[in-house]
Amino acid sequence: NSREDFVRLFLKPETGAGFAAALPVLLNRGNHDFRGTASGHLENVMMTRLPTERSARDWALNRNFAYRQGDIALIGLDTGEDKPDRHPAFGGTARFEPYRTAQTAWLRDQFKRPEIASAPFVVAFVHIPLFDSRPGANRGTILEDWADWQQQCAEEWGPVLTENRVQVVVAGHKHRYRFDPAAKGRSWAQIVGGGPHIEKGGDPTRFPTVIEGLVADGKLVVRAHDVLNNRIAGSFAFDPRKV
Repeated sequence: NSREDFVRLFLKPETGAGFAAALPVLLNRGNHDFRGTASGHLENVMMTRLPTERSARDWALNRNFAYRQGDIALIGLDTGEDKPDRHPAFGGTARFEPYRTAQTAWLRDQFKRPEIASAPFVVAFVHIPLFDSRPGANRGTILEDWADWQQQCAEEWGPVLTENRVQVVVAGHKHRYRFDPAAKGRSWAQIVGGGPHIEKGGDPTRFPTVIEGLVADGKLVVRAHDVLNNRIAGSFAFDPRKV
């Protein structure tokens, strides 16, 4: 709700001595980053992508990113709010559905870039998950409650990710760690991070995670660290894409 909130959360977190001083930080927005009286001023403390880095078609996509880091390509997608645009909470001002569709064309184009197309490993980052195996999970298309997963993004982005043999999608939103393996017709596994529960003695399935990825012995190794209990909650290895 204020500039001070942004500075405290993004630039000077409580345990973040030297935060972003040595490693780059890429911000992938979640639904709460669209809320609050100061939400429109986030770019004052966390820069957006510059207009000169995007075609005119993609000027509105100022938080999307696609970078090559060693053998890994990192792709950031913005799932937007966790309710349909017609929800009364938005008062008719929400336009997340066309915003997601605009990202579909952008996403396709990233795999035409030589450094992305040739990457042995590709990891996509979203906030709201793109998959949920539960039949009754909220798809983000109804007025009741909030999305467990984002159906529009799954339908529009999922095929592009599979067509390009992306190995992993990293998501958040649910506050509970889980791993969804790849399946027939879906190349990518999904890792959902947990948090922000930092009190011991509570629900043992809820704990904050740090998700680490690195290439070792020719595979992409992704580890989900349970930072509350100082353990590895999950470790997964992925073979390189055939490019």
